[in-house]
Amino acid sequence: MPTENSQPKIEKKQADSTVTISKVTFNYVLIAIVFLLVGIFIGAFGLNDGRRMNEYQLKTALISALKESGLQFDGEGDTSDRLALVDDDPYLGDEDAPVVIVEFSDFFCSYCKRHFDQTFAPLLENYGEHIR
Repeated sequence: MPTENSQPKIEKKQADSTVTISKVTFNYVLIAIVFLLVGIFIGAFGLNDGRRMNEYQLKTALISALKESGLQFDGEGDTSDRLALVDDDPYLGDEDAPVVIVEFSDFFCSYCKRHFDQTFAPLLENYGEHIR
């Protein structure tokens, strides 16, 4: 017969409620938080000295830039000479076409090729007589 002293004792362990984070993980999280705060600070104050340009200031700057470039501009968003930006470079279509498309593209750019294949070629097929 077993005695009370011979029975194995069962000890109840309390659940460990501590979380262990390694130094490396802590350092990465700390660095990420610091860079986030620095980025927010630079974006809010660093790039434009705390000043924001409203729509009126932007429109005024654009109008003055167009006037300085020599284009005749009436200030209402319409240029009096719609062909002022088109010089004597080669072009497709009728010289008196009502729509003028000025395109700057790169032969090695995949997005320019996609634009040519999916947008420009169908425009020329459907509206070629109206486009220069």
